[in-house]
Amino acid sequence: MKSLLGSNIQKRRKAVGISQAELAEKADISINFLSKLERNKSTRVSSDTLYLIAKALNTSMESLVDNMPAPEKQATGPKQSELNALLNTYPLNEREMLSSYIIGILEKRH
Repeated sequence: MKSLLGSNIQKRRKAVGISQAELAEKADISINFLSKLERNKSTRVSSDTLYLIAKALNTSMESLVDNMPAPEKQATGPKQSELNALLNTYPLNEREMLSSYIIGILEKRH
């Protein structure tokens, strides 16, 4: 499977609204190297550099290297995180029941 690292970096960079120059500076890499990464002309990147890029983009390394479609990688807000944490305090069968109830409520709003 073709690496999506470069396009994932570029999509995330544009989503957070920073230029290549800003990202390169924050991640302590050259603009030339970043440009090659984004165009998939270079796929060799150290884990340390990938970490710095992810940190500069306020995301995880995993989100930059995985091949999941963008909607699956959306960040969660504080209330959604709170809801997930609260749901996780319940046994699985109760989590499923509560999740079904919440889904039913949300589907009625559409």
